[in-house]
Amino acid sequence: MALNVLQWNCNGVRPQVHELKHFVASAPLPYEVICLQEMFLKSGQKLSIPGYSIIRRVRQHAPKGGLAILVQSHVRYVKINGIEVNGMEIMGIALKTDTGYTTVINGYRPPHKAIDITQFDRIFVNDTTILTGDFNAKHTLWGSETEDDTGLAIEIAMDKHN
Repeated sequence: MALNVLQWNCNGVRPQVHELKHFVASAPLPYEVICLQEMFLKSGQKLSIPGYSIIRRVRQHAPKGGLAILVQSHVRYVKINGIEVNGMEIMGIALKTDTGYTTVINGYRPPHKAIDITQFDRIFVNDTTILTGDFNAKHTLWGSETEDDTGLAIEIAMDKHN
C-alpha cells in the first residue's frame, strides 16, 4: 500500500479551513493521512473535512496547541493510546496494510522546550513508523543550515529504529 501523507502546522486551523479543504480536494493524489499541529481548537469546537475521520488531541491546560490526524474514511486504522513524551504533544495511529501495520506519529514540541533525547525512542513503536510534526528541531537532513540538540536526537532515534 502506497501511503500519501500531508503534514501541516496550521497555526490556527479555523481561519484557514477553507484553504485546507481546497488543497486536499485539488491534490493530484489523495492523502490517506493528514497530520495537523497547532490547531488552536478547544474541545467543543468542531473540524470536518469531507471523506475523512478525525482523531484529535486537545491541549487542556494552556492556550493554542492541539493535534489532529485525519484518515481517509476507507482506510482501516486504530488509535494508539499511551504514547507520552515529556515536553511534547504527541499522538499516533496504526494503519492496517497488506503486510501488517504502519504507525503514523504526529507531534508538536514548543520552541525552547527541553526534552530528554532518550524519550524519542518512545515514538518509534514498531518497525514501520512515519514521524510527522513540528518539533522545532534544526538539522541539515531536513534543510536547516544548523543543527540543535532536538534535531540530533531525532536523527539518532531514526537511525536506531531504521
